[in-house]
Amino acid sequence: MWKLVLIDDDHIILRGLSRNIPWGEYGFEVSASAHDGEEGLDAVERERPHVVITDIRMPFMDGLQLTEALKSKFPDVKIILMTSYDEFEFAQKALKLKVFDFVLKPVENDKLLEVALRAAAEWEQERVLAKKVLEGVPFLRQRFYENLLRGKYRQEEIDHELAFLELPLKAERYAVLLIIADDYYETGAGNRFGQELLKYCIHNISLEVLDSLGEGVVFELGEDEIAIICTGSADQQALEKKVMQMAEHIRYNAEVYLKTTVTLGTGPVCGDLTGIAQSYHGAKAATEFRHIAGTNQVLSFRDTQMKQQASGHPAVNGGWEADLGMNIRLGFIQEALRVLEYIEMQIQSAPITLERLRLLGIEIVLVIVNTFQSWSEPPYDRERVEELLQELPKIRTAKDIFQSLRVLIRDTAAGVNDSRSTQQKRQVDQAVDYILKTYMKEGLSLQDVADQVHLSTSYFSMIFKKQTGTTFSEFLQDVRMKKAVELLRGEEMRTYEVASRVGYANPRHFSVLFKRHTGKTPSEFKQLQ
Repeated sequence: MWKLVLIDDDHIILRGLSRNIPWGEYGFEVSASAHDGEEGLDAVERERPHVVITDIRMPFMDGLQLTEALKSKFPDVKIILMTSYDEFEFAQKALKLKVFDFVLKPVENDKLLEVALRAAAEWEQERVLAKKVLEGVPFLRQRFYENLLRGKYRQEEIDHELAFLELPLKAERYAVLLIIADDYYETGAGNRFGQELLKYCIHNISLEVLDSLGEGVVFELGEDEIAIICTGSADQQALEKKVMQMAEHIRYNAEVYLKTTVTLGTGPVCGDLTGIAQSYHGAKAATEFRHIAGTNQVLSFRDTQMKQQASGHPAVNGGWEADLGMNIRLGFIQEALRVLEYIEMQIQSAPITLERLRLLGIEIVLVIVNTFQSWSEPPYDRERVEELLQELPKIRTAKDIFQSLRVLIRDTAAGVNDSRSTQQKRQVDQAVDYILKTYMKEGLSLQDVADQVHLSTSYFSMIFKKQTGTTFSEFLQDVRMKKAVELLRGEEMRTYEVASRVGYANPRHFSVLFKRHTGKTPSEFKQLQ
């Protein structure tokens, strides 16, 4: 029920207000009544009512003085004033005090009840609204922090938000400490709960360190980011030292107690919150170099500035694309890996941002793909290449990026060699089949067989020996001698006839070769059969 306090110095009117209106039937409880303003103020302080109905003209403390006192102590209470026509000036002042309403005497009971119900309804609405605002404060604070780091506020807007959201950020110096959860994308992959649990634990560790070592606020940013706005006195160096100390404690505690790692970046100290965006960008730039420095590190914006000044405009010298493509296409694994090593060394000596490094990784993958664009069956795993193109934008360190590229290059070059070996075997098999069908042709040459499989004589000679372990001449002679042995064993043929049947026009030359192959002349061999 709504609590109601009635105040009027006229005892008859006060008794009538209490008894003649069925307050209980409409949800009201008359918790107290008073005969003057001072007594009424005591009753309100004691009962904390929702609605107060009071006369304006009263001794000791009139209704307007009472209203002013109540509004300063209990701003949510709804006050209804009872007045007369000749008290219009009082009514004007009452409106300035933001009373809910006023009614004219003599009071009509129905009218007063209707006004009291409207006052109670407004109190309920304000309570619901206040609850919603209270529930929305975390969201409003989060949005304020994000916009603050983006530099979206002027100083007067910042002051207003700090007061409204009751934030402890009034200080002489400020600095941003940015925390990146290194294992965010690996922990609970595909499971949002696992990722948020990791971030929650890191947030708690950060909050504990801040409470013990410094002052400021901790809040979440992007998916894997947590930020701390650290506050301090006018001593800039002292605040920088404190921020670095907090960063190292957070890094250590995450590694020891959470069994995970974080990378932290510290931004420059600024003199007011309008400059906090610059501090955030400095901290962000520092963390972006973890792909070079490695994870589980505390990185300062000063380190980033020195690296950029030392390296000038970071870039990878051109020309590597052709070298990489040629070596992979030829199946030269070590030579191709040396090209990648050259690129990696340039990155280390002239650091680039993680985003540019990822783009470079994608470019290397595309160079490999384009190298085999004309191949019907490329020597790499298409699915693996697609997966790598999706993974590269998520990989966090240069070491992991180059390791993935190294595996792709090694596998692709090996695939080239396997493919070439298969093709060479097929070509040599075709050549062998042709030799077995035409060995009896007098003057059968290397050129004849190479032409048959559409290869140059030098390349065919090389792959023939690689696949068979012998030269073309030796292989042809061996085929002819084996066929000659068969003919001498099975048929009554003269030496010159056998020689002709296996491709030799000169019987004497055939006899020399046969003896070299079997240890006997054709005649001696035939006599033994």
